[in-house]
Amino acid sequence: MVRKFLVSALMLLGASSAFADKVSSPAHHFSADFPGQATQAADEDNATDASGNVISKISTFQDVGPGRYMAIIMVDTYLSPYSVTPSVYMKKHVAEFADGIKGTATSQDTTFEGNPAIQFTFASPSLTLSGEGRIVYVGTEKPVGYMMIAGRMANATADDTAKLDAFMKSFDIN
Repeated sequence: MVRKFLVSALMLLGASSAFADKVSSPAHHFSADFPGQATQAADEDNATDASGNVISKISTFQDVGPGRYMAIIMVDTYLSPYSVTPSVYMKKHVAEFADGIKGTATSQDTTFEGNPAIQFTFASPSLTLSGEGRIVYVGTEKPVGYMMIAGRMANATADDTAKLDAFMKSFDIN
């Protein structure tokens, strides 16, 4: 899930806007204040069952400031009933994210709006990227996973950092 997306996001380092963008997605049940103009990528197939049928899709919302920051929300929506231990699901995706940026992540179990969550920090010296993230598991018959990434790059300004902090604090599941 995360590796394909990171390659796409890092390739977009040349496309950003200076305008703040409130994203409210009724279809994905969340809202957040992105630092600049957020775009939604086309949904991608994610997980498959033993027969090869797609059972979840990833929806990605992102705002990338060239050489400065990345603000990303990925929503993993299961299309059919699925059962997984939340901690296993979340730890797997944090590890995949760290592998995808060729970096490290330090995580802590927590909750977010009553749902199991992991808060983490990350760093990738080769990409001059560091920041924080959160993954939230909303367990229903058809679970949903939310992953938020607020990454600072080499040329991040104090304003970028403040906006990334506000982005992480603004996220709400509704």
